Amino acid sequence: MHLQSWSLLATTLACLTTGTSAAGLAFNGANAPSQVLLLDDSWEKTADGSITTKKGELIVMGNITEYFLTWASSALATTSYGFTMDGHGINPFRDTGSITGTANVNGATWDSLQTGIRETQGDHQLKVWVANPAGVAFTAFKFMSSKGDTVFPSIYGRQATAVPSDALTIDSGSPFINFSPERWKQISDCAFCDQRTLANSSTIGSWVQFTISGKSNPAFWVYGVKAERHSLANLRVTGYKGGSMAYDSMQDVVVGGFDNGEGSEGLVYQARLASHERLNEADYYTINMTLNKGALGIDFIRTTTEFITPNAASTTATPIGSPSSQNERISILPILLPTLLGVGLVVLLVTGWCVWGSRFSAAAKKKRAQAHVGTSGMTQVRHSTSSSTVASSPLDEKQKLPEERSNV
Repeated sequence: MHLQSWSLLATTLACLTTGTSAAGLAFNGANAPSQVLLLDDSWEKTADGSITTKKGELIVMGNITEYFLTWASSALATTSYGFTMDGHGINPFRDTGSITGTANVNGATWDSLQTGIRETQGDHQLKVWVANPAGVAFTAFKFMSSKGDTVFPSIYGRQATAVPSDALTIDSGSPFINFSPERWKQISDCAFCDQRTLANSSTIGSWVQFTISGKSNPAFWVYGVKAERHSLANLRVTGYKGGSMAYDSMQDVVVGGFDNGEGSEGLVYQARLASHERLNEADYYTINMTLNKGALGIDFIRTTTEFITPNAASTTATPIGSPSSQNERISILPILLPTLLGVGLVVLLVTGWCVWGSRFSAAAKKKRAQAHVGTSGMTQVRHSTSSSTVASSPLDEKQKLPEERSNV
């Protein structure tokens, strides 16, 4: 990651000369569209439209070919900073150098610096971190695209243009997402995550699973945070129709680092981890992601159909009926627990009855045998002084109580 002592942000949009006639998107820090600019909690907005911090991070997501950022500080030369593009550390001055000037921030005149970065056409995520005890400001942004003014992200974020705008979305905390019990951490303060929530695990074998309807051109997209270390998960998609498996596919997907097996130099947020856009119609599809290497972070999931909850009593599925039903989980525990307790009680009673009956029967027979000995005098017990023999008793081997048989 490129680090250097400098400082950040300010100046006016008039300073943003790009050398290209293509249309783009220009804004200051205060009026930036939420699907393009993400800020952590350290930033403050000023009356003149700047955003300021003493130590903070920001992310720009979009289908962008050129980035122009103006930053300023009263102590520009002592500002520390770092830039990553799609997880790669970059030099923010590598393509256009820098344009120096001054900017008015909260009534004060600060030194300003404009940087320019060029990339190939496509979705990119630029992450910037800056630090200066004297404060750093970003006041102007301008982004260009070879597609004209279409700079909004196509694959990053909840509003990615590649996903149908009417697709349903569930957050990582939804009851329609099932997580394995192995060490998933539910995070509620992820500044760059959708709804600020994230489910994260680094335990190999941990899994996440959800089910969607198989009607009306089913498709799904799983979004999360790409870890810095190279990470892999097994994606399994299983479709059911008429109570039988009709489709089954498995593949490994990269959920951290790069496709070439190397790690990255920064996290990538609200990134597409897995998707399937051409599923055949079925009753429903179950999607499972199991971590094989590294770490897995789940942010949100989208589908063109509807999320459903499998019925515990059959192989069919129950569609989500209304928004309120999203807070319900189907559980077989309330059904099984009373049943198991009832069966256990019956077994206990039957066992007790049998033991009592056996003891009672054996005792009765013993009394009859003793009575017989007393009246007839025909049964004798003879002792031998050698290895000796004990004469057979009327209570033979088969008539002994269970605890006596066990000691023989």
